[in-house]
Amino acid sequence: MSSLLFERSEQSRLIDVAVPRPIDTPLTYRVERSLDSRIESESWIGRWVRVPLGRAEVCGVIVSEPRETTGFETETEKAKLRSVIEMGSKVLSGDLLKLCE
Repeated sequence: MSSLLFERSEQSRLIDVAVPRPIDTPLTYRVERSLDSRIESESWIGRWVRVPLGRAEVCGVIVSEPRETTGFETETEKAKLRSVIEMGSKVLSGDLLKLCE
């Protein structure tokens, strides 16, 4: 099973997402390469995404550019990351997001 987790992490990147909940920091989600390949050359910040949060699915806004899945100490840490369900167009500009910080 750990080899499957390793293969999945090699085919994905991480993003931070602001969700409409009383949480002070963005949550980190995995974006599979099949989902992110269509926007490779554009900025990700400000796009809406649908993500799992607890037992629900919520829409949030991407607040970071994608980064590689490195820096995990264990396979268990990698497995805890949940994947983005759907990604859409840009809904907020980078300047507006900076103002919200």
